[in-house]
Amino acid sequence: MRRHQDVIPGTGQAAVVLAFIAMRKFMRSQWKKWQDGFRKQAPDLGVSVVEIDRKPLEAALTGVYELLLLDFAAKTSRRIHPKNAVIVTATGTRGKASS
Repeated sequence: MRRHQDVIPGTGQAAVVLAFIAMRKFMRSQWKKWQDGFRKQAPDLGVSVVEIDRKPLEAALTGVYELLLLDFAAKTSRRIHPKNAVIVTATGTRGKASS
């Protein structure tokens, strides 16, 4: 599979990265709208939504996330700083892996 870096010239790469970042932000907001809508519908359908404290789960999965990022880096020949998940290539930072 060819990556956009192989196909698109330098100036176009920045536009593609910005488009992906904008798409990711839009999809996150869309997901939140859907989730809020489902939470409002749940009681009418007889479903209970249980809130959990995510911090212990996130702390427990931190090592797994770091391994996944390192595995991704090994497969794509990119270096990733696991603490803030910024993709770093030989030519510099491309952008955040997650926002």
